[in-house]
Amino acid sequence: MTSRPFDPKDIERRQGLYVIRRFFFFWPIVDNIDDVERVTLLGFWVYTVQALINVGVLALDLFSQPTRFNLVVIPCVALCAVAFYYLGANAVRRKSVSAAIAQVLFALIFMVDDRMHGSFHSETVVPFLLSVIILRGIWLASRYVVHPEDGEPLEPSAALGRAFVNKWPAFLWPRFRLIFWICGFLFLAIELFAAVT
Repeated sequence: MTSRPFDPKDIERRQGLYVIRRFFFFWPIVDNIDDVERVTLLGFWVYTVQALINVGVLALDLFSQPTRFNLVVIPCVALCAVAFYYLGANAVRRKSVSAAIAQVLFALIFMVDDRMHGSFHSETVVPFLLSVIILRGIWLASRYVVHPEDGEPLEPSAALGRAFVNKWPAFLWPRFRLIFWICGFLFLAIELFAAVT
């Protein structure tokens, strides 16, 4: 059975395909401009939420153990985590495979560290699995060649903050890519130091 070729003017078929493929996010398929949009949006929102979760967890750590050491270290870790995950979200929105690989490596390191300390929690396994899924999608999206006849990608009818997901990544990632890598290395160094001590 062969599928019909991609027709950018067949909005009804494109919307149906968009919705169906959103349900199968765990195995990204990228063969048209709408798939590129869907996969990069998934990565953007997953890493943005991960940045917010990290800030929340670190804030709880700070308020539960307000020692002098924690008053200095936890805000630094929170700043590095937010910069790393949010800039990473912008990077995957711009189809950066290297940033997606960095996210997978960080998730793997945190999962292994969790296992080495005698536990294996879903809060380390789920981010790792999502990072692998996103890496596959971003890799496929980065290889997709946009054709002039593809037109504009479909967007959900209730797109939240179009400027936030479309314009900011185009502005932030080229200008702050070095900060992403610096914060990533600082974040990793602080977490490894905390794991050793």
